Amino acid sequence: LDPSFYYLKIMSTASLEDYLSGFGKTFFFANFISLPACYFGLKVQNGAKEVGIATTKAVVVASIMILIGDFFLSKVFWMIAKWV
Repeated sequence: LDPSFYYLKIMSTASLEDYLSGFGKTFFFANFISLPACYFGLKVQNGAKEVGIATTKAVVVASIMILIGDFFLSKVFWMIAKWV
């Protein structure tokens, strides 16, 4: 694959809204990952065994939050792009 062909196709199909929505979602995704991790991590009380359980819970909750959050954020950014 020719790099110049790839670059030209990206530049012709990607718009500013695509980049802005991608950058805008990163703030929310960072919170979707860090908040459950901090919550479950700070609840650990009985040593290393519970750390593994808390990690699993945090990963599951963060994954669900990302799936649901991405759906709604995509809708919001789509509506903003259509409105502007």
